[in-house]
Amino acid sequence: MSPRSKNMENTKVKIGTILERSIVEKLKERALREDKPISAIIEEAVLHFDDSLLLDRDVRMKALDSFLATRFNLTTEDWNAIMEEDYYEQ
Repeated sequence: MSPRSKNMENTKVKIGTILERSIVEKLKERALREDKPISAIIEEAVLHFDDSLLLDRDVRMKALDSFLATRFNLTTEDWNAIMEEDYYEQ
């Protein structure tokens, strides 16, 4: 990584946003409890959210791979009957 791109990653940017008063109070309480600025609490939350989305996707893909790896002993007729059944009418 070049020094310039490393500096760009560490550059802070000021933003403005409007939040519910109760959310702001929770942010303030957490910041005091953890002795961190509110911006650090928000950064951690966003990064955690991003990581959880990636993890969730990986878990779902592994589950799909596992599901597809198992052969089902269904005939074509059985499969079609299952796919055509309307579960909302039950």
